[in-house]
Amino acid sequence: MPTVPVVNRSNEKVGECDLPAPLFGRPYRKDLIHAAVVAHLARLRQGTASTLNRAAIEGGKKKPWKQKHTGRARAGSTVSPLWPGGAIVFGPTPRDYGWRLPKKMNRAALGSALSHQLKSGNLLVVDQAGSEKGKTKDVVKWLSGLGVGENVLLVDATPDPLLRRAVRNLPKVRLVAPQNLDVYTVMLHRKIVVTAQAVEALRKRCDEAATAAAQ
Repeated sequence: MPTVPVVNRSNEKVGECDLPAPLFGRPYRKDLIHAAVVAHLARLRQGTASTLNRAAIEGGKKKPWKQKHTGRARAGSTVSPLWPGGAIVFGPTPRDYGWRLPKKMNRAALGSALSHQLKSGNLLVVDQAGSEKGKTKDVVKWLSGLGVGENVLLVDATPDPLLRRAVRNLPKVRLVAPQNLDVYTVMLHRKIVVTAQAVEALRKRCDEAATAAAQ
């Protein structure tokens, strides 16, 4: 079970925290992470591309000219795919591109992603995260003091509305709850700041998953 220091808003160590091994003690599995990211991006696709086939185009039922003695090629319909403005053959139709990994594979991928960020030195645990006045400049100053840069994922058990308001003006900073963590979001950000309350929520999530798997 990995143990990491807990720092306060001034980046001073105030204690230590044990991270749950199922999420922070896994080996790096590039294949699982890749599959989880591909599945996530597939679910984001709109799938609204649409074309008209011969059945969807009105008209074109009447033969444009007689079969013989016109000097022109034979034609049976004006909506033929051979004609300009005609139907599309095997064109795209609205569909759902989304697919999901099995639950065990998804949990393993998330654990592998979090473990990789931890081993790479990109994960930091803080005692609390919040913005007293909901000011963006206060969050920028806080993150700068932590030394995590601008591309940051904040994980808080119960995100404060004031903190949400302060973070929404920062394009590369995202605030999520532990239950909304996914592999794509974890790998997208260079640094991850997790509150101690969020760690407890993640530990509870691991315990529930283990209980469900044992039943």
